[in-house]
Amino acid sequence: MWGGDFNANPRDPIFRELPASLQDAFSTAGAGWGNTITNEFPFLRIDQIWSNDAFQPLNVVSEPAFDTDHRVVITDLMFE
Repeated sequence: MWGGDFNANPRDPIFRELPASLQDAFSTAGAGWGNTITNEFPFLRIDQIWSNDAFQPLNVVSEPAFDTDHRVVITDLMFE
């Protein structure tokens, strides 16, 4: 599982460099817009969580955070 500030939107070609076994958790189980930048006016989803088939994403949301310009990504994963 990988997660963090990728500084790229989910359709950026850079994500083709990730192992094919990884899936974008938000694409599978996202709720709402999921945008993470900026915290006060989120317009782009640059913070993401990617998981392999060992984890099933159940729910993914972005919520306001403190002391940062990014929203936090909260993901519920089920270990399979």
